[in-house]
Amino acid sequence: MAIAAICLLIALLVPRLSPRASQLMGWGLAGFALANSLAWDLWQRANGLWSPAYSLPFHLCTFAVPFAALTLLTRSYRLYEVLYFWGFAGVTQALLTPDLTTSGYNFPHFVYWIFWTSHGVILWACRLRRGRLGLSAQLGLGWPRLHRHQRLHAVCRPGELAYRR
Repeated sequence: MAIAAICLLIALLVPRLSPRASQLMGWGLAGFALANSLAWDLWQRANGLWSPAYSLPFHLCTFAVPFAALTLLTRSYRLYEVLYFWGFAGVTQALLTPDLTTSGYNFPHFVYWIFWTSHGVILWACRLRRGRLGLSAQLGLGWPRLHRHQRLHAVCRPGELAYRR
């Protein structure tokens, strides 16, 4: 609920900000994303849980947090587009179906807060980029030469794309 409230606050606040204030907000959010990612790794090391097999960023959302910071710092449309689809594919699923109680990390545990803020920062970054730059993601990510109906067809039935010319 708090993540949705902050997204709404960003959506209402960002269009009214000056370009300098918006840039500072982006830098602050990028710093928060990097600090969040670093805090997660430091906590794992301090508790003897860090291992290359578990802790390297092979989870989509674990990789997306520093990627969100990079997107905020570079203001790249391509990076925004990737983050947008990662955010609404992985983050939305994680926020709707969190698995914190089976591992014993309930409120107010540190992992609880890291989970919610790290997933939230991805959506906040998408919302900030969309609000300030007016960006919107397109269906044709990576497929610029195909027409819209062919892109949709390729997503729905990838095997049949080879037969269409």
